[in-house]
Amino acid sequence: MPSKSRRLTLTTLFDGLAREIDLLAPVYERTRPLTLSAYPTLPGLLHRLTQKSDPTTHTALVCSVLAIHQATPHRLWVAVLLRTFRPMLKHVFKKLCGADREERLALLLTSFQEAIRRVDPHRDPVRIAMYVRQTTRRSVFAALGDQRDWEEVGFGVDADETIDAQAEARTTAADRVRDMPDLELLRTRTEHGALWEWVQRTVPGTAKEQLRAYHRLRQRRQRLVLLLRSRTGQSPEAP
Repeated sequence: MPSKSRRLTLTTLFDGLAREIDLLAPVYERTRPLTLSAYPTLPGLLHRLTQKSDPTTHTALVCSVLAIHQATPHRLWVAVLLRTFRPMLKHVFKKLCGADREERLALLLTSFQEAIRRVDPHRDPVRIAMYVRQTTRRSVFAALGDQRDWEEVGFGVDADETIDAQAEARTTAADRVRDMPDLELLRTRTEHGALWEWVQRTVPGTAKEQLRAYHRLRQRRQRLVLLLRSRTGQSPEAP
């Protein structure tokens, strides 16, 4: 796992994005499609995408980039769209609650990548930014809502004498979740049901406690996949 100094935050995300854009500038110049011929350099394109003095031209350009990304997915276009929608992402992030900050941001980024794959750039182009925002918000709020549902699963408090045993079970389960190696966790993506099988075999406690452990491992696996995507530039896959 990355060191504490490498934790995913809004600051580290956009600092890293600036470096990524610098590295991708030559790629843009070599592969720029004809629809973007008016913008021969990546900085020029980004300048136009982040200025809204002419809303009609701006929304048309956003739609063009979305269409290009959906037709030929590449980390170049993900970086461009992340920079374009940076104010929206910052605003949505402030509204999120549940999980820890790193996990909320990972879910937000995953939801945004899903949105820019799904939103139709040819339907109502004038309101394209609204559709991207709404799709992103719905996805991340749903994910966090699911997480809160899992975290609210209790152990029961019918008898005072069960409290110590429950606390011990929670601690043991949490230890098992932390102890699962990253590589082994990533391997569970290749076989349906592998992660749940590992939890049942390894994590002690009630079925409810195992479900909570399973959910936490899925969230950790999602963060790992997101980190690997950012480092390798691979096209997104469902975690």
